[in-house]
Formats: sequence, structure tokens, C-alpha cells
Amino acid sequence: MKIVDLSIKKRVTLSMIYLIIIGFAIFSFSQLKIDLFPDLDFPVVGIITQYKGVGPEDVENLIARPLEESVSATKNVKKVSSQISQ
Repeated sequence: MKIVDLSIKKRVTLSMIYLIIIGFAIFSFSQLKIDLFPDLDFPVVGIITQYKGVGPEDVENLIARPLEESVSATKNVKKVSSQISQ
């Protein structure tokens, strides 16, 4: 009950403390450095090729394998995969 009695008797003092806390909060919030667009490096490369009128086996032999070989020769490449569909 001491807190309640103190807040009733010293309401101006407690109001000033609350205003100071709110003032510090607003000041701190305005000084926050928020980067909405951080620098990101996506370690992924996508290659899309189209060859109409040819089956998936031929696309794999004519296009996908040579592309995979040339891409895998690039430095720091850990994984190369391809997906072929008709």
C-alpha cells in the first residue's frame, strides 16, 4: 500500500518521472539505426534455358551437361544441380 499512498500524495513527481521515461524512450527510438535494405549475398546462380521440340534426354545431353561442366569450373562452387522437364 505504500506505493499507492506515495503515488497519491506525490502525483506530480510520479507524473514527471513517467514523462521523463517516455521522453527517453522516444529519443532512443528516434536514434535507432534501422537498415531496411541490408546487404545480402545470395550464393545461388540460376540458369534457365528453353529448347522447344526436343525431349528431356536430348536437352540433358546437349544443353544441361555442358552448362553444368562450365559452371562447375567456376571458383568456390560447392554444388551444381539441374532440373529438366518437358
